[in-house]
Amino acid sequence: MTKDRLLIFDLLRILAIILVLCGHIPSLGIRIGITDSYVIPFFGSLLISREGVILFIFISGAMLEYNKKNLSDLTSLVSFYIDKIIRIYPAYLASLAFAACFFSTIIMKQSLWDIVSEILGISGYTQVPLMSINPVGWFIGLLVVLYLLYPLLSSLIDRNPELWMITLVGFSLICRAIFWTYNEPGSIVNNYWYGNPLSNLGFFTLGIYVIRRKLYPAWTHSNKGITWLSELTFYIFLIQSPIIVYGVWDLSPILFIVCTLTVAAMLMAFDREMQSCLRRWINRSLHLDKKILIKSAVL
Repeated sequence: MTKDRLLIFDLLRILAIILVLCGHIPSLGIRIGITDSYVIPFFGSLLISREGVILFIFISGAMLEYNKKNLSDLTSLVSFYIDKIIRIYPAYLASLAFAACFFSTIIMKQSLWDIVSEILGISGYTQVPLMSINPVGWFIGLLVVLYLLYPLLSSLIDRNPELWMITLVGFSLICRAIFWTYNEPGSIVNNYWYGNPLSNLGFFTLGIYVIRRKLYPAWTHSNKGITWLSELTFYIFLIQSPIIVYGVWDLSPILFIVCTLTVAAMLMAFDREMQSCLRRWINRSLHLDKKILIKSAVL
């Protein structure tokens, strides 16, 4: 049974993608009165886009906890991980194909390992982001690691919420400070200091904690417009780079909005169909396996 949608988290998702776009398109941020960045000693330049990413990570942890199912046995764990892979990778691979149409010259310069790391979503940790086919691909690798750790983190919050929340948030901030110390602009480290799992573990855990302690407005909604925009944010995040790089915003802000929403909506429709097909195929395969096992047992 699907739970009611929480208004606050749908609105936060929309805010997060606005922050990301404001960071990636400085003139957009200036137009709506959001400054591009500011600096905190030892923690570096906090671009608006990076704050948007932190918000996405926080929401991810919160929504996993809000929709949490029983993960006490191996079967439920495997089901959880398969569900997350299906949720992330079809859309990401489709966005990678879309970006490849714009950045074909980058592909020609990449090694086989570079291409494999792009497909896996770990390119942010193996090459300079600007040399990636889809520069936001590093976020996929980050999500996968956090999803893998979710059952453990949720269990720790179960045992001692305040202790583990404070410990892991503090740990992540310390990691950010350490990585920033060795930051080299234009290098892999420049992306790694804020995009690695250790630097984001605390924000993800904070989302879990907020849901567990019910520290949020419990307003629910069924507004289709807000729901659609909220669900579209993931797809906008995936396809924004090539549209921005090709200067569509500078050509016309309205054209940029239309192009981005149209491509993101097409990707979302494709992704939903792919998810449905994959889930039917997996369910059918598991059903056949059960039949084979039962038949073997009888024989």
